[in-house]
Amino acid sequence: MQPNHYYGDKVRSLLIGAGIIMILTMPFFSGLLPKPAFFSILAVLLLVVLSGLISPAQKVLVALTTLVSAGAFIAFEYYAVSASQMYGSGSPFFLVNQLLALIFLLATYFGTKSIRGITQA
Repeated sequence: MQPNHYYGDKVRSLLIGAGIIMILTMPFFSGLLPKPAFFSILAVLLLVVLSGLISPAQKVLVALTTLVSAGAFIAFEYYAVSASQMYGSGSPFFLVNQLLALIFLLATYFGTKSIRGITQA
């Protein structure tokens, strides 16, 4: 039985969706990425592994997934702001980074709600 306020399924969907967007857009933006593409591929793999492991019984994984989501939000929002200044707010690189930042912000929100629900149970 899942505790009240467990949103791991939503977090899982958001993280997998973000991973899919990252993989699909990476070939188009590989020249603009701040790190070699290898690191982005590892990040996507980490997202998928965390998505597969998250469960209400694993409080540490719920917290870890929330922290990873928060870190990813900070990174993608930073690059979105930077891309808007360098390439304009209509550039595809800005739009993808902004979309990913939004997805990770939502994952952080639902992860935080899950932590709250698990710790109050």
